[in-house]
Amino acid sequence: MINKLKVFYNEYISITLIIIFIGIFSAASMNLILYNGIPCVETNISRDGWASFSGAFIGGALTLIGVNITIKNEARRRREEDRRRREEEKSIIILGESNKEEYCFAFKIDKIDTNIGEQYRFTLRDFKITNVGKNPVYKIMISFYFKDIDKPIDKPIDKKYERLIKSGEEVDISEKIEFNGNDKILESISITFFDVFNNVHMTEFTCKSENKKKVGYPDDYLMVNDIQYKKVAERI
Repeated sequence: MINKLKVFYNEYISITLIIIFIGIFSAASMNLILYNGIPCVETNISRDGWASFSGAFIGGALTLIGVNITIKNEARRRREEDRRRREEEKSIIILGESNKEEYCFAFKIDKIDTNIGEQYRFTLRDFKITNVGKNPVYKIMISFYFKDIDKPIDKPIDKKYERLIKSGEEVDISEKIEFNGNDKILESISITFFDVFNNVHMTEFTCKSENKKKVGYPDDYLMVNDIQYKKVAERI
């Protein structure tokens, strides 16, 4: 807002100075012509004629300046309206708000035996996403960024959700992810999706999670208890 005021102020000052310059220059020129004539030029034009001509000239110049100001202001207003409309109609996916428990969501951890050795299955629980934008979205890709404790983040694990999500609709996502160990921590999640105009958007957020037992349950859980949004619906 402050930058817009500065731009308007600078334009206003510039236009005012131009008008003052035209007025002073025109008055001085006409005074010279009316009383001294144009050097080396013979003319039969009366002083009234020159005065009428100068008035028309100055009036036309001021009219052009006014039209230019009007056009610029209208173009600026339309750009602002377009920006506001795009902002209001943009597609946004956030975590669902129906889960009011202490933890946002969790992964239930099960130990499984396979022919390649010991594995752990992380089953996503209470994970809901909501389309809070005005348009439907589809081709949703949810990327989970895990890491072992005190180790770099692994490559993201991508899960696709192909169904269309309408405006205001909340969807419960249940996925299973297998790891060699059970000491994983969830660091962040990104959700990439398309809107009805085939534009691509992304919502990113970081997570705080801990491995623990859920109260009242014997199984181990990876509990996610805090979410911080980094980017919301940034067009890519």
